[in-house]
Amino acid sequence: METRIGWSQPESEGLALETWTKTLETSFGPQHGQQSPLRREYSELKPVPEFIPLESSKRDEQLQNPSRLASEVSGSDSKRVGNKSNGGFVAPSVSVRDTTPWVKRQYTEGVVGLHQEILDFTEYVTPRPEENRMREAVVEKIRNIVTDTWHDAEVDYFGSFRTMLYLPTSDIDIVVFGKWDSLPLRRLEQLLIDNKVADPDSVKVLDKAKVPIIKLTDRESRVKVDISFNTDTGVSSAKLIDKFLLHYPLLRKLVVVLKQFLLLRNLNEVFTGGISSYSLILMAVSFLQLHPRVNASAEDANLGVLLIEFFELYGRNLNYSNVGISVKDGGRYFNKVRSQSVN
Repeated sequence: METRIGWSQPESEGLALETWTKTLETSFGPQHGQQSPLRREYSELKPVPEFIPLESSKRDEQLQNPSRLASEVSGSDSKRVGNKSNGGFVAPSVSVRDTTPWVKRQYTEGVVGLHQEILDFTEYVTPRPEENRMREAVVEKIRNIVTDTWHDAEVDYFGSFRTMLYLPTSDIDIVVFGKWDSLPLRRLEQLLIDNKVADPDSVKVLDKAKVPIIKLTDRESRVKVDISFNTDTGVSSAKLIDKFLLHYPLLRKLVVVLKQFLLLRNLNEVFTGGISSYSLILMAVSFLQLHPRVNASAEDANLGVLLIEFFELYGRNLNYSNVGISVKDGGRYFNKVRSQSVN
């Protein structure tokens, strides 16, 4: 099915700014019908660029001289634009090197440079052996507690740690298999606290969720952990993703960049309106499966071009109201309306 049908999401440069301004004004409030201090003082600042344009002739100069970029953005010194009425918001000076530690060289102009930076970024965030050992130790601690208490129980893990697609800030998804009349959510919560795996204030039991889970932060490593019970879909999904990673060599790099993109915008959690990692991976798989260029998924394809095309497909062209995606049997688009009426 052709994706360019009937609907295209409009681009609006000022929509995000206006939305956030209203949100902040709701928090701090305009005083006596006047323009809020935040809006007024924000208008005094020079606009902060969200990215360095791909075709900008200044790009190499900005990367060579990040202090100049920082001064262009926020002035020569950190400028305080806050006061008691807006919580004392501070706009600090920013260095490109400080916020992009993977940048160690000058990049070529345009999408070739974007491709080069994606390679450097994915290399920078690729898990190191010590990171893997640290996470394995967290899983082992929880496994020992579970199996010592319930001898017939089994513990496994899935998600980004299983597929090695995790970012440094990603959590660990653990599943416990066992036979209980009712899930031992509170019992395991107390065991984790008593064994000093997690501090009491870091453990949260979501017993009313569709899939009840225990959320916690490991006391030593500070890694976040989600524990579910008797759900084997995560493990089977991880095996499916592993197959796609073998078939599409560039999938790993593309997904890692997209996950970071969503993380920076707080769009990486489903319960806050974001996209799950699994959904994002399936979108990337479908994108590669149905790409009109035969060599789009080749190992030497340009990642910068693929990233922009991914955003173009899912940000502008796909008709979400009527079109669904499937990755089965080589991938396809299908008519959601027709499929729902049949079901």
